[in-house]
Amino acid sequence: MGFAMQTGDSRLPEMYNVIYAVGQNAANYFKDVKLVQYCLRAIYATGQYKAPKGNMVVDGICGPTTRTWIKAFQNEMVAQGWCMSPDGRVDRAPANANDHNVTHTITMLNAELKRLNPNAWVMLPASVPVSPGTPSGAAPVYVPPAGGA
Repeated sequence: MGFAMQTGDSRLPEMYNVIYAVGQNAANYFKDVKLVQYCLRAIYATGQYKAPKGNMVVDGICGPTTRTWIKAFQNEMVAQGWCMSPDGRVDRAPANANDHNVTHTITMLNAELKRLNPNAWVMLPASVPVSPGTPSGAAPVYVPPAGGA
């Protein structure tokens, strides 16, 4: 299940993070996938970027459409000059993510969603289950249910 965390970065003081990676060769737990799908769908719905092929459904299943949209978003961010690996995965950003030289996809999903569609960003916890997390950004203890749901 995704969680809210404080970042320590004034540009994005809080964000929503995944517990387990989503996408290519990832754990793809249901609630983490829903968080990523929600962000992608809301970002592309603004029309700021040309939506990739397929219809993004926020269903918690990381199928071909979700993987295609993740990769397209990463490629868009790289084209804008962000230091990001377009590997088709959305990995968990560490609590001190702003201390690294690479930008995490989950961080850019949050930043772009908040910038392009602030109402969708504010409404995210009502649409996708997220834990309140902790002020340090550490994830709450989470034991995934059987079957990845």
